[in-house]
Amino acid sequence: MTTWTPEQVRAAAAEWVWVPPDATDRSTADYRLVVSPTFPDCPAQVLRTTSGRPAAELVTEVLARVRALDLTVLCWWVPDDAPDLAAALRQRGGTVTDEVEVLACDLSDGVPDLAVPPDVTATTVTEPRTLLDWHRVAAAVWGTPEPPPGQVAAALAQVAAERARGELRVVGYVGTEPTTAAGCTLAGPVVRLWGAGTRRDWQGRGGYRAVLGERLAQAHWRGIRLALVKARVASSGPILRSVGFAAYGRERRYTLPV
Repeated sequence: MTTWTPEQVRAAAAEWVWVPPDATDRSTADYRLVVSPTFPDCPAQVLRTTSGRPAAELVTEVLARVRALDLTVLCWWVPDDAPDLAAALRQRGGTVTDEVEVLACDLSDGVPDLAVPPDVTATTVTEPRTLLDWHRVAAAVWGTPEPPPGQVAAALAQVAAERARGELRVVGYVGTEPTTAAGCTLAGPVVRLWGAGTRRDWQGRGGYRAVLGERLAQAHWRGIRLALVKARVASSGPILRSVGFAAYGRERRYTLPV
């Protein structure tokens, strides 16, 4: 990295947490605790820990709070630099159930060459056709519902509102076939890349690289100089490292009984 120190990259990653829209925020000055029915396997999650208190003390406190809500499972995201917290969670029966790698790319010199095949393209969702194509891919990859015909205008208005607050959706094509859907958030000096998925029968054709390039280009055009990803270790991670993203540690989700 040329303009961002490792400490700054890790701080930017720590600030990035996603809270489900239906979540109830039960945070304190020590931790970000949210409760949401969106993820039944993780109804209560600690997304970030900012306390200097003893880790065992924090875990005991959060478990008691979650137990009082009649919930039986707690999930807790832990970065590499919090070994005491990880140990305290393991001591209470916690096991690692998810893991992401923090990867970053300095865009000061422009968007890196991603070697996208010539028949593969990507575009930001701004009108009905690309919106429906994005949803077609999302339905195939994640099982999310497509908007019914009578609600396309409302869905497009929602996308416009997202763009106004810095959230972009991008769809990738092989030829004219929509194959890949992705998103990103423009957060000050950082673009946060999230939610990229390709239809199974089109994987390995360059769709991921295309939507990556479109998101990086949109960010660079707006003056953003750091791209940040919390990548799946075995899937998107190798692709990102091959095009110049550097690793800055991992974050692990511990799941433990309440």
